[in-house]
Amino acid sequence: MLQLLAVVWWCAVASSVATDDLYEVVPDFTGGFGCDGPLQNLDFFGNDLFQFKGDGDACKKACNDTLACGAFTLAYGQCFIKSDVGSKVSSTRGCKSYICYRQR
Repeated sequence: MLQLLAVVWWCAVASSVATDDLYEVVPDFTGGFGCDGPLQNLDFFGNDLFQFKGDGDACKKACNDTLACGAFTLAYGQCFIKSDVGSKVSSTRGCKSYICYRQR
């Protein structure tokens, strides 16, 4: 279900972004876990499980270590681990968001 939500969300965002702002998102999938991103200047609002100070690698590791994690946002050195992308997405300068998934 998370993968389907991510595809629908990505289509909506991609269609609303100017052509010169588009970039390729390459998934990194190893060991049964992966994340798509970064999605620059986007914040997945809400659905926070917890937060801590860290960088992108620390956020990804925390998401991998947290079974309920489906996404994370990194903003100004603060990592927000999220249960899901959710339905609210905001354009926030300085944020980087990632959609994560795991093999079951």
